[in-house]
Amino acid sequence: MSRHVGAGEVSLPIKRTVGDTLEDRLTDNAYDNILPARYLLKDADGDVIEAQEDLFERVAKNIALAEAVFEARTEGLEVTVTPDQLKPDHPRRDELAEEVFGKGTTAQDDVETTLTAYNVNKFAYETVVPELPEGIREHVEETAAQFQELMENLDWIPNSPTLMNAGDELQQLSACFVMSPDDDITDIHETAKNAAEVFQSGGGCGYAFWQLRPYGDAVGSTGGIASGPITFMRTYDQLCETIAQGGARRGAQMGVMRVSHPDVIQFIHAKNKDVSLAHTLRLNDPDDFTHNSFADALAE
Repeated sequence: MSRHVGAGEVSLPIKRTVGDTLEDRLTDNAYDNILPARYLLKDADGDVIEAQEDLFERVAKNIALAEAVFEARTEGLEVTVTPDQLKPDHPRRDELAEEVFGKGTTAQDDVETTLTAYNVNKFAYETVVPELPEGIREHVEETAAQFQELMENLDWIPNSPTLMNAGDELQQLSACFVMSPDDDITDIHETAKNAAEVFQSGGGCGYAFWQLRPYGDAVGSTGGIASGPITFMRTYDQLCETIAQGGARRGAQMGVMRVSHPDVIQFIHAKNKDVSLAHTLRLNDPDDFTHNSFADALAE
């Protein structure tokens, strides 16, 4: 017979949010192992080139730089930037110059353009902020300081891609992407290629596999039969595992199937039989206002 356990009998892990230093506030494992392995910047050889205490300053400054765009808009001012203010350590600065300033422009050219929400991630805090008008500069610096304090005190932490990529070459700060493949062999593999690039940068993907025709349907272009969505789900799953082996953490993805799809039963069994897919598959009933249960939808 089970016994009710009171709150006083449960021992919870201690949340270490106090201490004079970041090292004091983090566990030894987080400070000595997790941060260097996953979040601190590394050089081309994979060697850590950033101290734990510098992580949150880098992230805070990178995020706060965007405030220059919006504060300038609020004050009715225009902030201009030049190629020499592009990220100084970026390995392809001339490519950035072309993206921001126009084809044929190099990082050494004497041109300028307006700082916008679309190009601000190509520039560095250290090169832009000192040149800002005083009011905008103070606002950006204050925002960066607030971000940094929140993170260092462990009151607020952004997602992993932000910690890993803010201010770096990738500048990929999003964790979740939706990129459902069309019922076309070319698009299926193009989606897989795009997903691989997302995994490589620390993001995860979700797919609506119900757009793929069911197993056994005729394929007009070849005279053969369709492989069905479950086969491609396993292909995507293997891709995710392979890419993750060389990244900072395991990839993450989710496959979604409508209950009205002819292969929904195989989809359900895939969750039961295939361990690799069990935690990544989800059922979706777009017509739940007409069905009392999944069973009704399946029967239909």
